[in-house]
Amino acid sequence: NFNRPSFKKMIRELKEKQEQVQAELRSLDAVVDSSISKEEERIMASFYDTQKKKEETIVLVNRKNKENLFSLMSQTFYIVKEDTNEIVGMISYNFEKENISYNIKSKFRGNHYASKALSLMLELLNQNIHICEYKLYVKVLKENIPSINTALRCNLPLVKSNDSVNFYLANHEKLLTINKQ
Repeated sequence: NFNRPSFKKMIRELKEKQEQVQAELRSLDAVVDSSISKEEERIMASFYDTQKKKEETIVLVNRKNKENLFSLMSQTFYIVKEDTNEIVGMISYNFEKENISYNIKSKFRGNHYASKALSLMLELLNQNIHICEYKLYVKVLKENIPSINTALRCNLPLVKSNDSVNFYLANHEKLLTINKQ
């Protein structure tokens, strides 16, 4: 009983409606795709901003650590006589030059102030810095017998020598183990 032309018309209208709905869905897909892309862009921008801030922070921390390390790379201390507070000499270390040096004023020599100061310096370095990662030498002129005796009194091994200088290794494992006890 369906009127054939009206049925055809109705099918045509339904097809048109279906095409409209499909066109709308396609446009909605584009909206969803573009909004996902914008959200992805926002997330990625946030991620890159965070990464940049992290890298800047790492640079600042590394710079600060280098400044702190630099302040530890070289230090000089006065050797002071306890009872009179007189400065009897000095002792210093310098990681960059791989050197520990000491000097006692002539009127105070012969009292083992350098030996005591060197022992304390090695103890200080051993407790505060991983000095096994570095090489530190006490470099002594071969004719300077009192300084050679100071190095030997502190159990520093002679590790190399040239025509004028002996090199005593200040941070060898055995010594550091002894100093920790």
